[in-house]
Amino acid sequence: MVKLIVKNITGGNTSQDEATLLKQIIYENLEEYIELDFLGMDKIPSTFFFTLFSDLIYNKGRNFIIDKIKITNLKNPDAYNRMINGTNF
Repeated sequence: MVKLIVKNITGGNTSQDEATLLKQIIYENLEEYIELDFLGMDKIPSTFFFTLFSDLIYNKGRNFIIDKIKITNLKNPDAYNRMINGTNF
C-alpha cells in the first residue's frame, strides 16, 4: 500500500493545482492500493475531490476508487462521500 500524506504533497492547500498534482501521483501508483491521509488538514472542499477523482470515475468507475483508494483522517467526509456517490447532498 502506498500512503500519501496529502498535507506533505499539497502544503495544506486545496487548490485545483494541488489536486491535479496529487492526481498525477495517484495515477503513477494505480497498480497499488493507495491511502490518502488528510491528517492535519482542515475541511476539504468538494471541488478538490472533483478535480482529484472525476477522471478516475469516468475512466475506471466509482467502485475502482472505493476498492483501491482508502481515505483517512478526513474532517469532512460528507464532501468526499457526495463526490464518490454522485450526489449533491
